[in-house]
Formats: sequence, C-alpha cells, structure tokens
Amino acid sequence: MKNKRIILLIIVSIWLLTIFVFSNQNGKNSLKLSDSFTSKIVNLYDKILKKDYTQEEKSEIIKSLRFVVRKTAHFTAYLILGLLISKLLKYYNVKHIIIISILSCLLFASLDEIHQYFIKERTSKVLDVIIDTSGSITGITLNYIIEKKKKIK
Repeated sequence: MKNKRIILLIIVSIWLLTIFVFSNQNGKNSLKLSDSFTSKIVNLYDKILKKDYTQEEKSEIIKSLRFVVRKTAHFTAYLILGLLISKLLKYYNVKHIIIISILSCLLFASLDEIHQYFIKERTSKVLDVIIDTSGSITGITLNYIIEKKKKIK
C-alpha cells in the first residue's frame, strides 16, 4: 500500500509538471503543437476517406478546428489530473475526497492560468479554468464510479 501511495504521488507530480510545461510554452510554440496534432488528424481523415484535400483546404480545416482541439486538450489534461488526484487522496485516506479533489484541481487550474498571463503571446482566461475544472470533475466522477464498482464485486 505504501509503495502504491509513493508511486501515485510521483505520477501526480509528473502530471502536474507536464501541465506546467505545456503552459510554459510561448504562444507560437503552443499553437504550432496544436496545429501539428490537428494536421495529423486531418491527414488521417483525408487518407481514410480519400478526400484528396488540397494543402490550402487542409490549412483552413486546421484553423477551423483549432479552438476545439485546444479546449479538448485542456479538458483531457485536467480529466486525467482529477482522476489521479482523487485516487491519490483515497490512498491517503483523506475525508471528503470529492470536494478536496475538485478544489485542488480548481486551484491548480487557476494558478496555471495566472502563470500563462506572464508567458509571451499567451493569455489567461476564466473560460479555460472552467473547462479545466469541468474536465477534472469528470475525472473525479469516473474515479468515483470505478471505486464504487470495485466495492460491489
């Protein structure tokens, strides 16, 4: 049990650091990463469905998907964080796991957005804190459901 706690604490720390590193990218690098990911999806879609998009069409599709891809990345990163933090708190027998998990993720999301305010070509948005917190609540809920199913078995 003690080993699981330590391993999970390390995993949570690595995940927090990962989020911080992504947030620490300047605006151009962050946009380049998002567009690169989106480009791979568009190219795969194009290849599977044989759409034969021109490079210009692909660029337009990438631009049109940029917002959704970036916000989905926020949501997913914090979904994982919520799941990990709630699991970690369970191993440490913390009371009110759900509330403390939500508040922890909300605090980190807020601090992360404040941090982004100071990064070149980045912005700090309340909408991102809301998306991040929604993602973490989803992860916390998933962990709760998984734990309940374990108890039933």
